[in-house]
Amino acid sequence: MSYGFETLLLDLSKNIASDAHLKVGVPVYFRVLDELEKTDHPVPTSQEMAEIASLVLGPEGLVRLHRDHQADVIFTPESSGMRFRISFYTQRGTLGAVIRQIPRSPPTLSEIGLPKLAEEMLDKHRGIILITGPAGAGKTTTAASFIRHWNENCSYHIVTLEDPIEYNIDSGRSVVTQREIGKDTPTFASGLRRVLRQDPDIIYVGELRDLNTVSIAIAAAETGHLVISTLHTPNAATTLEQIIGLYPANQQAQARTQISITIQGILSQVLIPNIDRTKRVAAFEVMNPTDAMRNLIRQNQTFRVTDAMETTTNSLSLTKSLQEMVRKRIIHQKEAKKYEGV
Repeated sequence: MSYGFETLLLDLSKNIASDAHLKVGVPVYFRVLDELEKTDHPVPTSQEMAEIASLVLGPEGLVRLHRDHQADVIFTPESSGMRFRISFYTQRGTLGAVIRQIPRSPPTLSEIGLPKLAEEMLDKHRGIILITGPAGAGKTTTAASFIRHWNENCSYHIVTLEDPIEYNIDSGRSVVTQREIGKDTPTFASGLRRVLRQDPDIIYVGELRDLNTVSIAIAAAETGHLVISTLHTPNAATTLEQIIGLYPANQQAQARTQISITIQGILSQVLIPNIDRTKRVAAFEVMNPTDAMRNLIRQNQTFRVTDAMETTTNSLSLTKSLQEMVRKRIIHQKEAKKYEGV
């Protein structure tokens, strides 16, 4: 290959950048902390982007790219053994790609800075736990850290449905089964429907994308399983509203009742540059539902959940989390202000 693709991957892994952006005829950009920075890497041509796609995707992936005009894949260069998630797409008839390095193994809960209040979720045996936040906020990493904890400390069968599989997690005290959408099962919904016959204790669904997946996940939770998943929502109240809003109007009352019963926790997060701008750290909102919060969900008053969280000792609003991080000089006040009130 004429383009120095592995050199680019090596540079990305050594940098504090989280992502690399490649587009035909455009300079390569790295996302460093929260900003895009132009690099000195060669500007890729159309032919070079096609060669990169061929190398990374292989024949089956290329068929998917040409059919859907997009494709996600985990790529591991033989020379380094590093793992990268690469998302190919087309724009203006040309190829583009966004590359993110994936660590070899999930961090521990202490390494991601999980608040003590959130540890209550780890002891749940049934229901739904949701990890939410904007794209790139580390939701998948947090979910993988939860799975690592259960795998090291509990004797469960943990089944994951992922698109794609980012962290390879070998069985420990638990048996871990990882299934990839498009390879091991056609869709999240079909995989979730079948997994109930596979003796699971914990089911991780990479993302709740549609009503079909949500309804099957709730059904799984109602039958005694623990389901953990992610959504692109900023806080607990918005998460509840979005899930309920997926249902037709005539089913929303029943959905509110089901969710009020099955929800076991919502963990919302954002990544913020630390005070010396050497890395990004997570700020968390933690909702451990109380009877009062469950009543608010049933009564179609989810907009009051945030206020209820402020008045209970077992939950933590994002605003309080940010204020505490500023007080401890983990992040700067001006960074915290960007997310207060989200």
